[in-house]
Amino acid sequence: MKFKTIALPLVLIVLLAVATPVSSKDAVVESLWATLPLTIDGAAQDWDDATPITDKNSNAQYALKNDGKNLYVIMVFRDALSQSTLAMTGMKIYVSADGKKSKDSGILFQQKPMTSADLIASL
Repeated sequence: MKFKTIALPLVLIVLLAVATPVSSKDAVVESLWATLPLTIDGAAQDWDDATPITDKNSNAQYALKNDGKNLYVIMVFRDALSQSTLAMTGMKIYVSADGKKSKDSGILFQQKPMTSADLIASL
């Protein structure tokens, strides 16, 4: 299945330092080599050559690419329950440079309203 049509899914494209993301229940996933730099614009055609992996718990689909300096992650949530859970609680992606499962380093993605003062303070 290719990422071709995206009808109202929440699409996250994350630019991270090169690392291998793992979750506590999934095996290590290898990324594709990006022959051209990716544009962070959410365009599905950037991912036509990727084979999406489906997470068994959330039914979210994801794929990985890297260009030697950056790791690109696309996540597509088509299930309404997963979308609402993501909106309420956020999502954590754990990273490990050695390919071992670890919750030592990760990134929490949350949707929350911020005032301009809050945004400036967070920077």
